Amino acid sequence: MLPDERILTFEGEAGRLCGILAVPAAGKPRAAAVLIHGWGGYRIGAGRGFVEIARSLAEARVASLRFDLRCRGDSAGSAGEEDLDGMISDAERAARILRESTGLERIALLGICSGGNVAIGAGSRGPELSPLALVSTLPFADSSGAAAGRRRRAIAGKLRKLALRETWRKLLRGEIYFDLLWRRVAGAEGSDRAARGRKDSRRNVMADFARYRGRAVFIYGGDDGAAALAREHYGRFCAESSVDSEFVEIPGATHEFSSAQAKRRLAEEVIRILREGDG
Repeated sequence: MLPDERILTFEGEAGRLCGILAVPAAGKPRAAAVLIHGWGGYRIGAGRGFVEIARSLAEARVASLRFDLRCRGDSAGSAGEEDLDGMISDAERAARILRESTGLERIALLGICSGGNVAIGAGSRGPELSPLALVSTLPFADSSGAAAGRRRRAIAGKLRKLALRETWRKLLRGEIYFDLLWRRVAGAEGSDRAARGRKDSRRNVMADFARYRGRAVFIYGGDDGAAALAREHYGRFCAESSVDSEFVEIPGATHEFSSAQAKRRLAEEVIRILREGDG
């Protein structure tokens, strides 16, 4: 049976946010979850994954709100204006709206990829935001070293080119403009820093997460090449910080959980997590 679904607009810190509220067709919801898409997505999720998960949740009497983060989909804002702290604020606002709509005090957060980082950022500031279902969630940009590594490789490659004898010959012949070449070298760092900065928080999210006393369940796909390092990173952190955590691997699932079978298994895991939370 399809849930009752309706468009829900609400005000965020940076303007109007737009989402879909889904509630069970019959009976009062016993739990509720905010669904948070990744950096480049919007409220339907990859392969309509969030639509299918929301409907599966409703069948299990779980209400959900899947919404467009700022600068995505039908929500306010222009591309390039988004940042992690703003997205965390949007998720906190969505949780308040879902709490008001359902009358339930405790709200779960389900985030995929960067949406998982948003869920950690929001959940770490509110004990009523639990459990956290963190799907394909990678380490934060400031702790992964990946962005810094890419930046170093880009700059090193351009500097190697700058050091080539042929490059200097072209400079002397006037075939290369030094200021343009230098701007490209400097630009490799500047553009990466800008992207990295938007995906970082101005606060120490992981320090706050270390004090989180809700439940965090990390879910990764067996065919996600980045899963092993992410799982190791968060596993070590949660053990050292005594965060109540669980790690689940779904065989055959990719980073996006795009296949029908992967989406179905993901929905089953989320329902299990919420049912255990009820107990």
